[in-house]
Amino acid sequence: MTAHALDPAATAVDGIDWAEKRYLLVDDFVGIRQLLRESLRNLGAKHIDQAASGGEAMTLLGKTRYDVVLCDYNLGEGKNGQQVLEEARIKNLVLPSSVWLMVSAEKSVESVMGAAEHQPDAYIIKPITEGVLLTRLNRVWHKKQIFAEIDHAFADKDYLRAARLCDEQIVHHKLHEIDLLRMKANLLLKSGEPELARKVFERVLEEREYNWARTGLGKIRMNNGELEAARQMFQGVIAENRFFIDAFDQLALAYQLMGKTEESCDVLEKAAKLSPNSVPRQRALGIAALKLGNIPLAEKAFRKCIEIGEYSIMKTVDAYFGLARVCGQKNDSKEAVRLLNAAVRDFAGNQVELRAKITEGWSTTRAATTGAPASPATSSN
Repeated sequence: MTAHALDPAATAVDGIDWAEKRYLLVDDFVGIRQLLRESLRNLGAKHIDQAASGGEAMTLLGKTRYDVVLCDYNLGEGKNGQQVLEEARIKNLVLPSSVWLMVSAEKSVESVMGAAEHQPDAYIIKPITEGVLLTRLNRVWHKKQIFAEIDHAFADKDYLRAARLCDEQIVHHKLHEIDLLRMKANLLLKSGEPELARKVFERVLEEREYNWARTGLGKIRMNNGELEAARQMFQGVIAENRFFIDAFDQLALAYQLMGKTEESCDVLEKAAKLSPNSVPRQRALGIAALKLGNIPLAEKAFRKCIEIGEYSIMKTVDAYFGLARVCGQKNDSKEAVRLLNAAVRDFAGNQVELRAKITEGWSTTRAATTGAPASPATSSN
């Protein structure tokens, strides 16, 4: 711990009152939570909540709007830090001005890429000193506060008003104009105004070829049926930055819409190697591989999809049905039925039961025609 970090005057140099902020610490090790809590208390923090698991973190995030979240990537059994951030984003539990710091001892590309897809404000490698924590908080906090006035409109899901507030902030914060324009474009897309979002992306691209703006414009063109133009944009982004995962996903979708399943599958396989912990990506890869008859790849993707989806808000019944079909292809009717039973159990609804019976009928028919033993009836209990 440095003297600078412990000096109350030092923490007030940038005019930030850390005392009244609300903090959430998420780590499965109590010792780490205590160390982080003491570091925050030395900054003057008073309101600090703690969670020992991803599930506990989601409960607290659902009750309180936190100013700062320090979340470990590896949280033991249950949701990991990436899944907590993913769900918090999808459920709008994190305001635009909130600071989310992903904390981890994990340095692997897989972990960093997975977390980065959901855009934490920083990824901090353990061990963390108070000096590092204060520096990161100060740096990120000042940048995020340009969104403070947008928070209320965002919380009310009034995305058009929030987009207008972005324009107001640009007048006063020219230094952060690009960040505000990116927020504005995303808000316009959320509010169902793709043409207005397109104008923002084009405005940004007149200044500089930002990959996020090119990808955003490509998405709009793809939705408008301009598939070849979109494909070229996504490929251009990937050529410039082979780690821009969103462009891979969008390129795969463009190929799919063009009826080029093999090309789509190839792109998804490359993306899954770079960042494998995405449920939608593994689902799409499994479906494409199954359509092409690539059973080993389909099985690998669907199994990974089920594994990483177990504690994810993106968990999908398609992975269970897909893997059941793979098992049918391999004449493994016993596992196929187990998967269908799991689908019916975990995903309520008549449509799920109907799909399960259709898939079971297909697997049973295949087993009969290939000499494999017939499967027992699927339970709906």
